[in-house]
Amino acid sequence: MKSTMKTYERWLSATPLERLRLPPPEPIPYDLIGGDPMTVQRLEQRITTMLIPSLPEELRQDLVANREMWPSAIVYKILRTYQPGGWSEKSSLLMDLTQAAVAKDPMSAASGLRLWKRQRTRAIELGAGLPDLMLQVKALDQVVSKILPLHPQALFRVSAFRMETHVDERPTTESALQFHELLQAEMDTIVHSTPSCGGEKPAAKALQTGPSQLEKDGKPTPTSPDKIKPCKFWGTPEGCRHAKSCRFAHATLPDARERCWLCSSKEHRKNECPYGRETAGPQAGGSGGKSGKGDGSSSTSTSTTPTKSGNGKGKNGGGKSTSTSSSTSDATKKDQGLMILRLRWLEALLKKVRRQALVVRVSRIKVTRRRKSLT
Repeated sequence: MKSTMKTYERWLSATPLERLRLPPPEPIPYDLIGGDPMTVQRLEQRITTMLIPSLPEELRQDLVANREMWPSAIVYKILRTYQPGGWSEKSSLLMDLTQAAVAKDPMSAASGLRLWKRQRTRAIELGAGLPDLMLQVKALDQVVSKILPLHPQALFRVSAFRMETHVDERPTTESALQFHELLQAEMDTIVHSTPSCGGEKPAAKALQTGPSQLEKDGKPTPTSPDKIKPCKFWGTPEGCRHAKSCRFAHATLPDARERCWLCSSKEHRKNECPYGRETAGPQAGGSGGKSGKGDGSSSTSTSTTPTKSGNGKGKNGGGKSTSTSSSTSDATKKDQGLMILRLRWLEALLKKVRRQALVVRVSRIKVTRRRKSLT
């Protein structure tokens, strides 16, 4: 690793033409490392197999094409590609040291000051020339420019420090670092002393005073007065023909298990409900039809109540109203009769099985008693 870093430092200080001619570091001979040569070779192979899959496809193909498949050459290729400590990193560090972002709250200000300190330390490690101290102090002041005016005590302490150290007129490295520490401490204090700092304040939603949904489209909503009124057909033997689309409330019934869950009728079940599949209402044919002419009675309906007949214009003139409730009730009665017959047959079968089991048990008891008497 030392030889790789030395080669990379030479590459950073070299000219563009010298960078092309600079070869990667050669692997160290096994004699200089010491130890078993086979062990060192296996270690290098293992490191190579760990590094190669973690590289991007372009770097991997370049290393394979150039046959640079030892650890030091792979690390050197990574350093050359991403150039840590190069011109781009130095320029971004120096720009961040002089043009810091303005913080919106104390928490972001504290994190911004910590980032500024890390960037300054990194610039010193890379050997970059630090910007003027006046620019550094201005950048620190810019980070907390929106936070200090909102906290008078912290603003007073910072102003007193500035007056005593003359950091705005004659700054030094020591006074600039002390100014940074003071701002960092003040931001941390504000963060921990203010409960709502760093997060969104809880707020209640505004009361909606606009027109309700019922006023907009004329349809009832769950909060409208029509929905509170109970349905007068719900709970009757015939049930409510509107089912789930009814405008009125459907309360829970005590005998709900014996009724249809959709319309509360006792004549059929949920899977046979004629009202849950389609919404009842006036259809084509009857008075006021849209197209066609003809003298006929009212439209077809799935309800049991007869509709009024009249002379109207419609497609299906002269037809009669149909009703499906009678057929469904006959079907449910047949199903109930079959279920009763099946239950009776099962009861008879259980009684027969119990009798046979009792006979077997009695015979076993008699056999055991005979054996005991003989012995």
